[in-house]
Amino acid sequence: MAYLFIKEIAEKTSAEEVIIIVSTLLKDLNSDNELFRANSLRVLSRILDASLLSQTERYIKQAIVHKNPIVASSALLCGLYLLSVSPEAIRRWSSEIGQSLNYTDEMVQYHGFLLLFAMKRNDRLALAKLVAQLQQRLPSSPLAVCQLLRAAILLLREDPAQELRPALFDLLVKCLRHANDMVAFEAARAFLRFPDLTEAELSPAVNMLQIQLGSSRAANRFAAVRLLHELSRRNPASVASCNGDLEVLAGDANRSIATLAISTLLQTVDEARYPRGDALTDRIDGLLKQLNGTMADLDDEFKQLLVRSLLSLTEKFPEKVSAILAFLGSLLRCEGSEALKTAIVDTLIAIMHAIPAAMEPVLLQLCECIEDCDFPRVIIRVLHVLSAEGAAAVAPGRFTRFLYNRVILEGAAVRAAAIQALGRFAERVPAVRRGVETLLRGSLSDENDEARERAVAALVALRNLDAQRGVETGKPKPGKLDAGNLRERLLAAREQNVETIDFEHLPAVIAKPRREEAAAAACSSPRESLSVPRESSQSCVLEQAEFAAFGSVVRSSPAVRLTEAETEYAVSVRKHVFARHVVLEFSVENTIEGQVMTDVTVQLALRDGDAACWTPLLALPAATIPWGCAGTCFAALGFDPAGGVPEAAFGATVKFVAKDVEEEELDDVDAIEGFEEEYPVEDVLLSFPDFVARPAVSDFRAAWSEAGEAQGEAVEKVTLPFEDVETAVKQIVEVMGLAPMEGSERVPMGATNHTLLLAGRVLGETLVMARCQVILSQQYGCVLKIAVRSQDPELTQTVLSLVQ
Repeated sequence: MAYLFIKEIAEKTSAEEVIIIVSTLLKDLNSDNELFRANSLRVLSRILDASLLSQTERYIKQAIVHKNPIVASSALLCGLYLLSVSPEAIRRWSSEIGQSLNYTDEMVQYHGFLLLFAMKRNDRLALAKLVAQLQQRLPSSPLAVCQLLRAAILLLREDPAQELRPALFDLLVKCLRHANDMVAFEAARAFLRFPDLTEAELSPAVNMLQIQLGSSRAANRFAAVRLLHELSRRNPASVASCNGDLEVLAGDANRSIATLAISTLLQTVDEARYPRGDALTDRIDGLLKQLNGTMADLDDEFKQLLVRSLLSLTEKFPEKVSAILAFLGSLLRCEGSEALKTAIVDTLIAIMHAIPAAMEPVLLQLCECIEDCDFPRVIIRVLHVLSAEGAAAVAPGRFTRFLYNRVILEGAAVRAAAIQALGRFAERVPAVRRGVETLLRGSLSDENDEARERAVAALVALRNLDAQRGVETGKPKPGKLDAGNLRERLLAAREQNVETIDFEHLPAVIAKPRREEAAAAACSSPRESLSVPRESSQSCVLEQAEFAAFGSVVRSSPAVRLTEAETEYAVSVRKHVFARHVVLEFSVENTIEGQVMTDVTVQLALRDGDAACWTPLLALPAATIPWGCAGTCFAALGFDPAGGVPEAAFGATVKFVAKDVEEEELDDVDAIEGFEEEYPVEDVLLSFPDFVARPAVSDFRAAWSEAGEAQGEAVEKVTLPFEDVETAVKQIVEVMGLAPMEGSERVPMGATNHTLLLAGRVLGETLVMARCQVILSQQYGCVLKIAVRSQDPELTQTVLSLVQ
């Protein structure tokens, strides 16, 4: 106890008193009592500095080779602590520290290797020499061997030429057969972190773990099934051979083991063994039923593992989404921690994004969740999703009730989020706009300042939206009444002998359509005006039979203008990228009065890019575009994805036959002779962001760790020309084309340090993840620290180049 007391007060003692304490401890170093010597060494390690170390260095070196293991171990730990104080002095003890590896006591060996590893960690050649030396004759200490395996994996990650790979692989195989179970499991764990292993190379570790599944010790079974579960998330095929043993463990008395076994089986369901059909359905239903029986006795940590495994199962078997959603819904209704609820909600949202058909049941389950949830963060997350995705559901008005319930039943933070969600939902669903405005007016008297301010902001946004879209608001207001409509109403009042002429008593008159509106209504294919580029869905492309063989759309980009808004022909383009094709959707608006455009196509010419990668396939023209209307034409291109992302620039020219037509001749356009015209527009650019799809990632941090274990990461630091963090984050998301994860695109007001999480699947296949830290300082300005991880090193460098 005296030594512990001295250690605690020494850091707050003056330098003169520390010298006295050190001299007292040095006397104990020469004591005949071994416990006094060991404890004095441990205390000295915490209070010595570089100047005092020279006085005690000789005594510590003698203690390292002391015959008593307690003294030797304490001296090695003392050196480990002092390494950060004076590394050069500790390196002079290499000879004595090396002798500790031959010590008979296992703990001394372990502490000796720890100190050697800490000394040589930043010297790859020295560390490789140490690992090679111990590989020939392994230490007798299991702890030292485990640390040796971790050093070997660290060496392998820092070896770009892979020169050490064969020798380190042999070391892992050798340790799999070690007599100590701890060493064997550490070797199997190292196999999981060994990069680029084939299924055949993984087989020794899988075989060892399969043997341990039948162990009589519960700890061994748990360790084996947990490692197999981790392996199944990246390489399910390699674990399929263990399915028989895992099915036995699914009924294990230990609930943790049974749960991990079922979770692993869910990720390794073998289609060859259970073909799609009744057998597969029965198998998955049986596993989910077993899970229901074990969930009550599990910790939340294991429940989160199960939830993440269900996401991968849904992606493999979309037809089982209803059963999986039912299971997640029952789990969501049970008691659980905030971390578990968040994991379930994130998984449901990821399933909704990955499988569009699951949108309705997922949204309903999220609505049920917030009705009985005690965690404000989870409720706010769900409110944001409902406001963003609810508008696309069938009968979206039913979600208004769930949003408004949070306004009247929850705390201030949730009320403010619900008010904002109501406003955004009403912006997307015009049918509920009037009712929502009434509900929001009730929040203007809320006791919370934030809630009142958000209610005001939402009402102002809705009124501005009504003004922009020309929505009729009922009774006309002075100063905002259309002059033409006012004239018609005054004439009607005179004809009806209305005595009181004011806005309250003016008769309602249906406004006559303008000439431009009548012409637009007469168009065979009316289109929205291109004064603002429209944000159409993918349905326009998918409805074309010519594009049916292209497969599913990887990404559809927003509309981009190719001309100025005031030109005679307003042209914009939307890019729809498939796995091996690109469809360009051109929208052309004719603004020349008295002219009709017929047989409208867009001719493309490659200006920048690899011509060998691109193949023109077909062009679909717009038959007729009357003046004041817009039409759509398509151009399809094929590309070869083998060479990576095929960035290119295409020159575009609108070609059409122009015909001068009077209004009464609109029905006989085909009989009128026209003349051919060409109208060049700006180039169409296909860049890296156009080929990146949003991934289904429920847990970014877990996916980030897996990506790092597979290929490592590339890191870069860049100075950005922005004056605030929010602008920098918006530009980073736009330039990189990756999707923000976990709401990290939202920057707190006035923030000077923000972390942005991004992820995307290039061409819908290769996952690319980025972790961006934006720092704003007076000295360096706006600095971006970015780390990128991917299964493809070339893609990693490509993403880094986007911000350089």
